[in-house]
Amino acid sequence: MKQQDLDKLVRDTVKKTGVSQYRMAMDSGISHAAISRFLNCNQTLTLRSASRLLAAVNIRVELKQGE
Repeated sequence: MKQQDLDKLVRDTVKKTGVSQYRMAMDSGISHAAISRFLNCNQTLTLRSASRLLAAVNIRVELKQGE
């Protein structure tokens, strides 16, 4: 999966939850500014930060090795 595809997947998933950016920041430990930049397509996140952001909105991610 390309970085752009992963970013879009995380962005779309997070936006659908309806959780505020402020709450995401508080629960993930990622700054509100960084979340805002990410959701507005101005910045990417590391895999670790994306995982923390998804966990903050109660989304579990499971990575599987390609076949």
